[in-house]
Amino acid sequence: MALIESADRLLGWVSCVYLWGAQCLLAVLVVVIGAQAVLRYATSLSMVWAGEVATLSMIWMVFLMAAVLHRRRRHITVSVLSDRLEGIAGRIAESLVSLGTIVLVAVICAQIGTVWPFVERLTTPVLGISRGVFLLGIAVGLITIALQELVNLGRSLLGPGQVDRR
Repeated sequence: MALIESADRLLGWVSCVYLWGAQCLLAVLVVVIGAQAVLRYATSLSMVWAGEVATLSMIWMVFLMAAVLHRRRRHITVSVLSDRLEGIAGRIAESLVSLGTIVLVAVICAQIGTVWPFVERLTTPVLGISRGVFLLGIAVGLITIALQELVNLGRSLLGPGQVDRR
């Protein structure tokens, strides 16, 4: 149980870093898109690189926040069974959801690994950012979600009670 609690504390720290990073990316997104709109309105000119920065910021922000919200149990989930069941049946339902999430993340990451050799060589047309950086944002968020589910699974199997994570 000590390993589970240590992993949970580490994931709490990671969640704080992800939240800070997502907030910074949101600020970048607002500044870049706002500057693009003002520049286009005032001068009819455009910052051709703004779309690439906005897309990259959005992907990373969404998947970092997905991990943060998943940890805080603020994500969208199918919990109809675990909400209705109590005791051991509820814990089994939660465990099945955790296992399903871990398997889904493993499948998605395997697919990312399959296309990685091709995608990493592709770059964006203006700034030359590797398309692999875009996929890396997805993988980072999903792997963190899977690690949180491993902790949840361990907690569900080894001991009763939920921990409120903030």
